[in-house]
Amino acid sequence: MNDLYNPTTGLNASVIRISIATSDLSSSSYSYNETSGDTNMNNFSLNGPDLTYLIPIIKKIQLINPNIKILATPWTAPRWMKTNGSWVGGSLQTQYYAAYAKYFVKYIQAMQAQGISIWAITPQNEPENPNNEPSMLMNSTEQKNFINQQLGPQLVIAGYGGVKIIAFDHNCDNTAYPIDVLNNSSYVDGAAVSLVFRKYLCNVNRKNAD
Repeated sequence: MNDLYNPTTGLNASVIRISIATSDLSSSSYSYNETSGDTNMNNFSLNGPDLTYLIPIIKKIQLINPNIKILATPWTAPRWMKTNGSWVGGSLQTQYYAAYAKYFVKYIQAMQAQGISIWAITPQNEPENPNNEPSMLMNSTEQKNFINQQLGPQLVIAGYGGVKIIAFDHNCDNTAYPIDVLNNSSYVDGAAVSLVFRKYLCNVNRKNAD
């Protein structure tokens, strides 16, 4: 970790990307709220792999580089919010847009309580890939609607308007998707694309996005 994050003796990596709950590299699939219908997120909890394994590592990184920025992204919403009720594929049901936005807010709050500030989030990892376990589809219209109707406003109301929202987070061969989101959401700060299995943040000027 010193080799990666130490500002003086290491590479001084400035951003780390972590999953919000489970990812396709997790040993099992899990979310922070498995209570179906709990739209108020009363049962939201980081207890499990994140609290046991991930958070202690992040705290060690923070000791090495207190200025580290953290980008967090989900591979899927909780299964009960999805159209197919599965970890794999499916889409976020519109009736749960508000609940899922609250899920993000609860996540940022819970991480802050651990001494970890989230610098930025993306609404969905690889939103055009339904094949990973876990995974969830989210087209550009769905992403715009989710951000504009719920995620952006709820972050602002909760006092987290400074947390950046990064669109897309998928392969660089479909530029129409991030351009569509960037041109149609005042809440979005940029786009993320993958290139040769490495993630890059692209700061896109919305005025010139098209």
